[in-house]
Amino acid sequence: MILVRDEIVKIALNEVGYIEKASDKDLDNKTANPGTKDYTKYGKWFGSNPGPWCAKFICWVYYKAGCLNLIKKTAGCSTMLSFFKREKEFEPRGYKPEKADIIFINWNSKNTPDHVGIVTKVDQKYVYTVEGNRLNKVAEAKYLLTDTRILGYGCPRFPKFEIGNYIVEAKVYLRVREYPNFDAKTIKYEDLPCENKLKNLEISGKKYNGLVRDTIIDVNEIKDNWGKIDCGWVCLDYCKRKTD
Repeated sequence: MILVRDEIVKIALNEVGYIEKASDKDLDNKTANPGTKDYTKYGKWFGSNPGPWCAKFICWVYYKAGCLNLIKKTAGCSTMLSFFKREKEFEPRGYKPEKADIIFINWNSKNTPDHVGIVTKVDQKYVYTVEGNRLNKVAEAKYLLTDTRILGYGCPRFPKFEIGNYIVEAKVYLRVREYPNFDAKTIKYEDLPCENKLKNLEISGKKYNGLVRDTIIDVNEIKDNWGKIDCGWVCLDYCKRKTD
């Protein structure tokens, strides 16, 4: 499964080349009906078309990734910036952003934003972005990390854990619980499935109620730092995400 930040970047990059429209026509076509009248499919989705659309593009991408709840749905750059500051999720220029963070720009190096974009990657010198309404289209860009036009970054609080496959990293074995709490009853040995992905542990002839280290588990629900598998709940603090 693709991680959430990667999914956001993938969705944003897929929109590169979309051109602003001259009228409320062919909104879903990337290049048809080109113009400078601020008509876009992002504005149509937002419910405000035509109109400035760089922030609408951000909201649309997060919506498509199922993450709109992590940011402020707004057409205003300043409103979005205020949201991140209020939530203590804003970092000023000088911070090294992560992919899917939101970059705030003022073209005249002032203190109020007039443009936003989505960070796609970062290296030691540059931050790379995808931006809506950049020269009337969705386009990639890059800035020096020290560029004074950068006001800072909105840094949404993405979930620490996500649905998908994990590898058990417990020192010896990991208990499976009836519900997501250390006080919950441990699932008995005989009740643990004997499929290849779940291996019952036996040491010196004694059976333990748990999953052996390096077992691959399929997590289908998340609650805080707990993951639900097909026979109960495990603490994901003792697991790592399987990435391949």
